[in-house]
Amino acid sequence: MPSRGSLSSTKGTSVSALGHALGVLLRAESRAELQDRLLEHAGALLHAECALLVARETKGVLVLASSEHGLIGRKLARDEDASGLALEARKSVVWHKDGGRPLKLDRDFASALALPFNADGRALVLSLYRREAFQADEQGLAEVLVEAIGPLWRRLAEEEARQAQLETQDAELRRQSFMLSQLKEKLAETDRLKAAFVASISHELRTPLNVVLGFGSLLADEAFGELNPQQCEACEKIMESSERLAGLINDLLDISSLQARLLEMHFGRVDVPALLQAAVEDIRPLAERKQQEVSLEVSRGLPELVADPDRLWQALKHLLDNAVKFTPPGGRIGVRAAYAKESSAIAVEVWDTGIGIPEAAMHKLFERFYQVDSSNTRLYGGTGIGLALVKELVERHGGTVTVESVVGRGSVFRLLLPLSPEGQIKQPSYRD
Repeated sequence: MPSRGSLSSTKGTSVSALGHALGVLLRAESRAELQDRLLEHAGALLHAECALLVARETKGVLVLASSEHGLIGRKLARDEDASGLALEARKSVVWHKDGGRPLKLDRDFASALALPFNADGRALVLSLYRREAFQADEQGLAEVLVEAIGPLWRRLAEEEARQAQLETQDAELRRQSFMLSQLKEKLAETDRLKAAFVASISHELRTPLNVVLGFGSLLADEAFGELNPQQCEACEKIMESSERLAGLINDLLDISSLQARLLEMHFGRVDVPALLQAAVEDIRPLAERKQQEVSLEVSRGLPELVADPDRLWQALKHLLDNAVKFTPPGGRIGVRAAYAKESSAIAVEVWDTGIGIPEAAMHKLFERFYQVDSSNTRLYGGTGIGLALVKELVERHGGTVTVESVVGRGSVFRLLLPLSPEGQIKQPSYRD
């Protein structure tokens, strides 16, 4: 008979082995790894010669995992093995061969210990087999070990579910990113083709239009004979419409060139007050036809600006044309300019008392070919490229353009132009 000291030593060794087994199980990173470690360390802890993990089936139990080859996938009737009885009883069960209960495995085992546990809503059983009978204290150790499996299994199941969800989301993001990349390439190609088409058509239109302008000018100068008043009026309308069409074609070419980074810019020092005065005087006859008042306010001592005067004039011309177009007869339009010290830039504002712009249209206002009223019955003409061109030209100067507007009260377009934007004096090219 073993002494009390030897029994105490044996018990202490078993508890230590149990702690070691639990520590190993806690470090499992997946349910598959937990399953393998459970079979290995539960078998070692209880000196089992075979360890199985089984699950309930319709007519019995199914071996999910085994420490021995050839048993995985094997089906057992509920009354053929301790596993089935443990599932039915919902508690641990010990079988002994000498008790008249057969053990339906390929080897001659004398005892079986079956321990059920809940694995994330599914009833599983850890079954251990050996030639020697399992003792009560060993059953207690095994029950402690199995009690820890349920929470571990649930935690790993949740982590694997989250990981699977993340992988699914990642795969979806990669798929969407790939689709967006393809769409971006298609859009870029579409933009390139559109720009090439617009440039080609514009060049083709220029040739006959130059002929119309040339002969119209000769007619207006009465190079082919004196014109009567009615003919003079008709000739004036021809020239006015032709010049308007020429301006539209030039804008189309410019915006296509800007898109392709091919528009030539010629930077130099610009006398801002003189440029603004010239722009206002250029638009004044058109404004006077609508009985509109035109004003110019320029702060004293305004510094020179490094800019392309022709392109800056082009941007101002578009803003002033729009101001006249969208301001009713008798309204007011104007230009203000001042030095913005905090930005080391010149702020130029083109304002009007016109119809204003709806809030819903603001975010698309500077998009190419966008029109606030694009219906076939719209009251005002235009192609929707003027403001897009203004934005592109101002940005090529290193500046920004913003707008404030109230429907029925008017709009203010504000250009902020750096005095000498870094790197803008050199000639840009398609490589920039």
